[in-house]
Amino acid sequence: MAAALLVLVALAPIVLLAAQGVSRRWMHDDAFINLRVVRNLLIGNGPIFNLGERVEVGTSPLWIALLALAGLLRFRLEYAAVYGALALTVVGMLAGQLAALLYNHDAHPVLHRFRTQRMLPFGVAIFASLPPAWDHATAGLETGLGLAWLGLTYLALVWLGRPVPQDQPPADQGRPRRHARPYLLVAALVGLGPLIRPDFALYAAAFFLPLSIASLQAFSPGEPVRSRLARLAKLVAAAGLIPGSYQIFRMGYFAAVSPNPALAKEAFRTNWEQGWCYARNFFGLYDLALPLTVMAIFALRAILRGRASGARLPSNAAASLLLAACLHVVYVVAIGGDYMHARLFLPAVFASTLVVSLVSLRGLGRSVLVGIGSAALLLPVLAWAGRCTLYVRVESKNQCDIGDERGWAVLGTGKPNPVALEDFKGFTFYEAGAKELRRVIGDRPSSSTDRRMVIGEETDGRLYPFRPFYRLKKEADSRLSGATTLAAIGIAGYLLPDNIHVVDRHGLGDPVGARIELLKRGRPGHEKRLPNAWIVARLAQPESPDDAMVAAARRALDCEPLRSLQRATTSPMTASLFADNLLRAARLHRLRVPADPFEAERRFCDNEQLRALTVGGTGGVPFRWHCPQGTALCSISGSFNEHESSISQVRPGCCPSGARQPEAAPAAPIAGPDIGDKGSLAYEQKCNRDEVAVGIHGNHSKFVRGFGLICAPLPGSPSTELRRVPSSGREEGPRFDLACPSGLVAVGIAGRAGALIDSLGVVCSK
Repeated sequence: MAAALLVLVALAPIVLLAAQGVSRRWMHDDAFINLRVVRNLLIGNGPIFNLGERVEVGTSPLWIALLALAGLLRFRLEYAAVYGALALTVVGMLAGQLAALLYNHDAHPVLHRFRTQRMLPFGVAIFASLPPAWDHATAGLETGLGLAWLGLTYLALVWLGRPVPQDQPPADQGRPRRHARPYLLVAALVGLGPLIRPDFALYAAAFFLPLSIASLQAFSPGEPVRSRLARLAKLVAAAGLIPGSYQIFRMGYFAAVSPNPALAKEAFRTNWEQGWCYARNFFGLYDLALPLTVMAIFALRAILRGRASGARLPSNAAASLLLAACLHVVYVVAIGGDYMHARLFLPAVFASTLVVSLVSLRGLGRSVLVGIGSAALLLPVLAWAGRCTLYVRVESKNQCDIGDERGWAVLGTGKPNPVALEDFKGFTFYEAGAKELRRVIGDRPSSSTDRRMVIGEETDGRLYPFRPFYRLKKEADSRLSGATTLAAIGIAGYLLPDNIHVVDRHGLGDPVGARIELLKRGRPGHEKRLPNAWIVARLAQPESPDDAMVAAARRALDCEPLRSLQRATTSPMTASLFADNLLRAARLHRLRVPADPFEAERRFCDNEQLRALTVGGTGGVPFRWHCPQGTALCSISGSFNEHESSISQVRPGCCPSGARQPEAAPAAPIAGPDIGDKGSLAYEQKCNRDEVAVGIHGNHSKFVRGFGLICAPLPGSPSTELRRVPSSGREEGPRFDLACPSGLVAVGIAGRAGALIDSLGVVCSK
């Protein structure tokens, strides 16, 4: 009876987490990204997100494989992801408890061991008391799979280190005989780590080290060195066979060394400032210093007792696992963490609790001081667990761009448990997908062969002349019926049919977007933004006239290494292409693409850089806009802020830059974007119909106070003299005079702007 009661107490934290997981079940937007990949995989398109484009958009190949298996068994994918993740979390916790039972290395039955050693839950209770563990147990992501692997692998190592029955025939020099097969099986399990998440390679290495040492020590001391090395080689092969085979597939099929999200999130660069904020948002909020300190004391006690009893493999595995958990925390902090509250820290916390998932109280009663000391350690942790379980919750408002994703989903859907796709009707991402579907399909008949691509109308990436939609290029996969762009591709991407190409502006699912140069750190996973020019250049049929940025992007895509990237990810897969991708994967992994197509063209095509001449202050954010091909700057209009005595908005205009045609009617300028904020007074600066701009003049301080155009006659005009248009704005502050070198004309504007125009200038070219 006492043993059964102790078992119930030990299982209580697992029951708590399972109950809270079911109560708070939900599906994260990123989980739907995996589901679209699984859907493509099940219908024979391969492990891809978009038809005709091989990009590894999923972080966890093993999780996608398990979801695909669930799909083959006719389970609905949303429910398979949510409840499967919860079940795997429970499996990991149970495995940790069983490992704690086996750690003591005696031959008593399990229930008898509970009774004689008074095993009570400790580490498992710490993990189960954390509210983010409840939320991410059912988010539909690979977190549960990672916890199950950690628990099962640790259990396998502890089981492998158990005593060999004494009645087994001895080997040389009286050492008990060991068989190599269990070591190879455990090594194969260890090798699965990187297939769950790339950063789990750290835990795989931590598990493999004590396993390899134990393998070398488990056999006869007189065994030849060559035999030992051969056995170690077999162990390495067993651990590396599955992940190594997949890595070869990844490099040949996707032409990548790592999953695409690792490139998009720059998982190989440091962002300590954001990482410390991510750590405070978790460790500080839940006051984890107390339970982790107490846990470290009990873990050290367990490791020392294990080594004293001769349990070398379990104690080495425990020590190595704790070290890996610490290093994993450092890695997460170093890369800046995540935008989801606590998610990336959960595996490290769980791994550290495995060593003391259950603690034995046997022997504490023999010493009053030891008993009092242990109670003094355990009781505060018990109080902490109750407080976390009942009261501590993350704020709904983002902290350092780190958010309560489940709370946001519940608030946005109005449902306590949004899991299935239809549960998200009315949610921002669902409605964005429905809107894009209407824009792509429009009023076209189902038999239409017109393949439409639509892009956003954001002013920071608007193209000129702007088109409501573009024609999908002829070379695009024949199965595609259209394309669109999204900033969140999970729910919306799963809603859209597979024959619509979904461009991910943040780069998770786009080969070029993932490689956009990161110039400024921001919200993790949302720092990159693929400009419209790159989207149109890659997917749309050339139009006339083409935006200058689009034309520059097209030229850059035709130059190396972007040409190789395009071929590696979009050309039909052949044995020759697979071999080529293997060789170029590392080079493409290092490739970064400037967001500015003109800079990309200069860098990749060795073109002379367009000269930008600017003057003014250093505030605001940079801007740069170019006229379409065949035109040059001929006007700048906008508004003036009287209160600040500064130019507050500019809008460029472009006219044909060819030879003067006296008989031709003047063409209306092609208007560019509005840059800056609207002011109280409007102005317009323009050259004559037979002139183009070659510069600007005016006054500045830390803002542009006023300016006028410098105009030059078109080729074929009788005059050759420059003309300065009178300034608009105020003539206050130092004067400036910027003119393109002889033979060049202004083909765009550049500068910096916020609420006012901080600096302004012209871009010069032939």
